[in-house]
Amino acid sequence: MSSKQIFALRKQKLFAEALEMARAGYSNNAADVWFLRAYAWSLYDHVKNIVDSFEAKQLSPLALSSKLTPHMREFAAIADPLRKDSAFSQMLRLAGKVAKEWDEFLGFAQWAGVDDFSDEDKAPFINDQGKTVDSLQKRFTRAICREVATRAADAQSDNPLIYWGKNILQQALKVEPNDQWLNYYQSKLYLVQGEAALAIKCLVPVVRRQSRAAWSWAKLGEILEGTRSEDAFNCYAYATFLAREEQEVAKVRIHLAQRLSIAGRFDEAAQQASLALKYREQNNFKVPQELSQLLASDWYRQAMANNSLQPLPKVEAQAKALLKELDQKSLTYIRGVIDHINSEKAAQLYCN
Repeated sequence: MSSKQIFALRKQKLFAEALEMARAGYSNNAADVWFLRAYAWSLYDHVKNIVDSFEAKQLSPLALSSKLTPHMREFAAIADPLRKDSAFSQMLRLAGKVAKEWDEFLGFAQWAGVDDFSDEDKAPFINDQGKTVDSLQKRFTRAICREVATRAADAQSDNPLIYWGKNILQQALKVEPNDQWLNYYQSKLYLVQGEAALAIKCLVPVVRRQSRAAWSWAKLGEILEGTRSEDAFNCYAYATFLAREEQEVAKVRIHLAQRLSIAGRFDEAAQQASLALKYREQNNFKVPQELSQLLASDWYRQAMANNSLQPLPKVEAQAKALLKELDQKSLTYIRGVIDHINSEKAAQLYCN
C-alpha cells in the first residue's frame, strides 16, 4: 500500500477506507514523508467532519471532545516529521477553530508549538471580500493566549499548561506590544492574579480602541468592581447600551440586577432580570441559579405586578469621562515576568 492509493481513496471520498489503509501501512512507512502526508490528510478529513458537525450544532461540546481527541492524539503520534508542512498547519487550523470547546486544546497546542507553520501560513492573506486576515500562525497563537486567560481562573496555580501558555503570551507581546487582543488576554490574567492596577493598564488601550464594543466595557467593569464600585456600575450599564445582540450582555444583566437590588433600586433591577429571562426563554437556554433567585424575590414579583420596571440611567458621559481619566494614567503597557517556565514540558498525552 502506498500514499498514492490513500490519496486515491480520499479523492473518491472513501475517507474511512483511506484512514484504515494509512493505519495499516504506517509501521512499514513511518520514514516516508509522502506516506505521512497521506496519513495526516486522512485524519484531517475525519477531524474536519467533526468540526463541521460541531459548528452546525450537531454535536455538543462533550461529544466534540470525545470524537476529536482520539484523532488528534493519533495525529500527534505520527506528525513530528510533518512540521512546517501544509497538512500540519491545517490540522492546527481545525484545532484552533474549536479551542474554546475542546478540553484538550492546550495540551495539543503545547505539543504543536507556534513556530512550525508553513511559510504561507505565517503570512497574512486577503480573503474573497478583499479584507486582510491575520496569518494562521497569529490566530493560533491568539487562541492559545485566549484559552490560557480563560482557563487560568479554574486551573491550579502550578498547572504547567497554564505556565506554558503565559509564556507564549509574554513572547507574543514582546513581538506585538500594542496588539489589542493580546493585551486583553493579559488583562484577564492580571485580574485572575489579583493585580487590578496592571489589569487596568493593559485593558484601557483596548477599551479606547473598542470603545463601541460591549465586551470591553463589561471587562473594565469587572476589573473596577472591587475598588471603584460606581465606576464599575457605569461600565456595566454602558455595555448594555452598546450591545448589538443580547447575548453580549446576558450575564452582565444578571450582575446588574444583583447590584441594583442590593442598592434598593428594585424597579431597575427587575427590568434587568426580566430582560435576562426573556433572552433565555427565546433561545431555550437554561435559567441559571442566580437569575432564578432574582426572579423568586418579592421585589421582582411586586415590580412585575405593578408594571413598574425602569430602564437604566444614561451613563455614556460618565463612561467616557472614566475612560479619559484612566487613559491618562495608562501611559505604557506593563508586562509581568513568568519565572521557572519549562517550555519543553508538554502535556503528557501529546509528548509520548
